[in-house]
Amino acid sequence: MLNYSDNIEFKIALIGEPEVGISSLIKLATGKSFEDEPDLTKKYYKETIVYNNHSYTYILWEPFGMQRHRPFTKLFIKNARIVLIIFAINNKKSFEEVDYWYKYIKDTIGADDECIIALVGNKSDLHDEQEVSNEEVEKKANELNIKYKIISAKTDGEGFKKFLNELLEEYINKYLSKEIKASTYKIEANKKNIKNKNKCNN
Repeated sequence: MLNYSDNIEFKIALIGEPEVGISSLIKLATGKSFEDEPDLTKKYYKETIVYNNHSYTYILWEPFGMQRHRPFTKLFIKNARIVLIIFAINNKKSFEEVDYWYKYIKDTIGADDECIIALVGNKSDLHDEQEVSNEEVEKKANELNIKYKIISAKTDGEGFKKFLNELLEEYINKYLSKEIKASTYKIEANKKNIKNKNKCNN
């Protein structure tokens, strides 16, 4: 069992087809602006939040989206606690690949693994180029029984960060709450035992 008096660290992976805006979304989630130049040598970023008096550090992983790198994506997904499937609303092909990525995630992490999968449609600011309707996105999310968000990395960074925080809180409440309470109880019980032992020794 983890020591929940310390920081808790877990991994988040963003996957999808090329040019759907994964790098831009990661920049927003780690406090950078859309205009910032990407660090092409870096594939993961750390960010820390405090929720219910506990500190959590999530590591955002950006795997290669290119077709020839797909076999290596398993390395990025493995042990991820949250996986976001990213597509672009102006790229029908990227949306058509959502089923492929969902199955890929399930095959990689296993059906019983503790992981939250969500769908993110990026580039919602490109209305004139839209190839995927909001109704199609909602239907696909319902079909896969996962949450979804239609977003623009360019114009609504706060919206993406809010959605990410909702998923983080869902994961914490769904998978970590019982262990946190059990660990906290154990820590407090140990403190009480030590205090009582010191009293007896005195």
